[in-house]
Amino acid sequence: MPIVSFLEEYDFSGKTILPFCSHGGGGLGRSVSDITKLVPNARVGSGLAIHYSGGSDLDSKIKKMVRRKYPINCTQIDIKLYLLLILY
Repeated sequence: MPIVSFLEEYDFSGKTILPFCSHGGGGLGRSVSDITKLVPNARVGSGLAIHYSGGSDLDSKIKKMVRRKYPINCTQIDIKLYLLLILY
């Protein structure tokens, strides 16, 4: 699993991780609790799950929901994957 390998390889001490994903009905599942176990020295936010069933508007949906939930500048987010971690 690429996300697990990524989280195990780097030191996230003192970082905030805000997981989010697109889904067709499954939501985040156990992702937030699994991530929390993998990075015990980081703060893991509640997560953001975006229901998505196709089309070309996923990037704009993600940016809109992130702006609403988190106080960050979404113009700096380059969205190429549909499972992302925002670190700040």
